[in-house]
Amino acid sequence: APLLSSLSADAAVSNQIKDALESELSAELAGEPAPVPEPEPEPEEVVVVKAPAQPEPSADDLMGGPSEKEPEPPVEPEPELVAKYEERYQKFKKIYPTVKELF
Repeated sequence: APLLSSLSADAAVSNQIKDALESELSAELAGEPAPVPEPEPEPEEVVVVKAPAQPEPSADDLMGGPSEKEPEPPVEPEPELVAKYEERYQKFKKIYPTVKELF
């Protein structure tokens, strides 16, 4: 795709040059002053903004060093949800061999 877009851009430039030469020749043959092509606008300047550098992690950060806050206790599953899940799992386990082609 980059080669194709490059060829398209080259063809567009070639067509612009051809058109300019044809209009210049036509004007010369008609005895008129040759048209002056308008200068192409300057490309806009692109400013690249870099993100600020991140500080190097300390040994405590890398090794799980001293922590300023206590870890939260683990979350235990609710017995009602565990029962619902188990019920649905057992149903699915029974029908899976029949419907596995659908998955």
